[in-house]
Amino acid sequence: MLEVALKLGVDATILGFSYSDKANPDSMAYLSRLGPNVTKYARDPLSFERLRRICSDRLELVADTAFLLRPSDSLSEQMAVLTGKIAELRTQGKKIIAFNANPLGAAMSAGAKRGNESVSGLDSLVQRNVESILRSDPAIHLIAISHDPREPHSDARVLEDVAASLPADISARFVLATRGISARDVKLLCSMTDLVVTGRMHMGIAALGTATPCYFLDFQGKVRGLLRHFEIEEMCCDWATYSSPELYSEQVTRFLKESPHYKEKLAARLPSIKQLAAKNFERFKDQV
Repeated sequence: MLEVALKLGVDATILGFSYSDKANPDSMAYLSRLGPNVTKYARDPLSFERLRRICSDRLELVADTAFLLRPSDSLSEQMAVLTGKIAELRTQGKKIIAFNANPLGAAMSAGAKRGNESVSGLDSLVQRNVESILRSDPAIHLIAISHDPREPHSDARVLEDVAASLPADISARFVLATRGISARDVKLLCSMTDLVVTGRMHMGIAALGTATPCYFLDFQGKVRGLLRHFEIEEMCCDWATYSSPELYSEQVTRFLKESPHYKEKLAARLPSIKQLAAKNFERFKDQV
C-alpha cells in the first residue's frame, strides 16, 4: 500500500513501529529513499534514535497503539473463575505474578536469524525457571497466561506442558489461563497482579498500560526501547540470564519485592505515554 501511495504521490504514514539495532541493510536503504510524502512514527525512543540516523525527515516519536486498549469490562464464565481465583489469593495475602513464555522471542533472544527457528529444550528451561521462582517463596502464585496460542510458536502449548511437568508440591501454585482469553482479558488479568513476567512485548504493554510492573526477556532491542519510555530499562534480561534458572528467579523475586515502587513510577508516566499512543492517529482525526 505504501508503494502505491508513493507512486500516486499520496501523503502516507507508517504507524508506530520498532526498528532493530541490527537492521537489514536493504531496509535501511529503502527507508533512506522514502520521499517527503511519508511520515514515519517510531514507537519507542531507541527506534527513533536509530531511524533518525537513516531517515530523519518527517520522523516522529509515538508509543504503541496497544496502550490504548481497554481491559475487559464483561467477564466470560472462564474469566469469572480466573478473576475470582486471583481475588481469593489476594485476600490470603499471596504474591501474584502473571507468567508467560514466548517461543519465538526466546529463539530470537538466543540468536536465531529466522522466524521459523526454535530453541531446543525450551519447555524444560521454562519448567526449571517456573520451579525456581515458586520454590523461592511459598507465597508466590503464578497465573500462566497465553497471549498467542498460534502454532508453531504457541505460548499456550509451552505453558500447558510446563503445568503437566511440575512436581505435585508446587503445581497448585501454577494456574493456567491459556485458552479462550482475549487481548482485553489479558490486560485485565495483568492489572490484578503484582508483577508480570513475559517474553511477549504486547503482553508487557498490557501490563505497563495498567501501571503493573513487567519483567521482560529482551529480543532485537525492541523491549529496551519500550522500557525507555518509562525510564525503567533495567526491567528486562538477556538470554544469558533467562537461560539460568537461578539468576532468572533472583531477578524476578527482586522486581516482585520492588513492585510498589515501580507501580508508582509507571502510574506517573502512563498519561504521557497514552498521549503518544494516540498521536498515531492525529493526522486522521479530521477524516473520521
